[in-house]
Amino acid sequence: GVLYHHVLDPGTGWPVDTDLASATLVCLRSLDAEGYSTTVLALGKAEGARFVREHPEIRHACLVGCDGELVLL
Repeated sequence: GVLYHHVLDPGTGWPVDTDLASATLVCLRSLDAEGYSTTVLALGKAEGARFVREHPEIRHACLVGCDGELVLL
């Protein structure tokens, strides 16, 4: 009855503990969007939003919290 996602914490081997259900990013290079979206998801809502703001190669971001909150950056 427990849902687990596929983003793993390398220190524990278990899924990362995050308050994000989804992180979708738009970058000029799809490779950047793939890697950064995993990073943002693992960081969580507040730290992930800060990360997006600090990386200008991320053009847009849509973060969905586990609580249903939508954050557009």
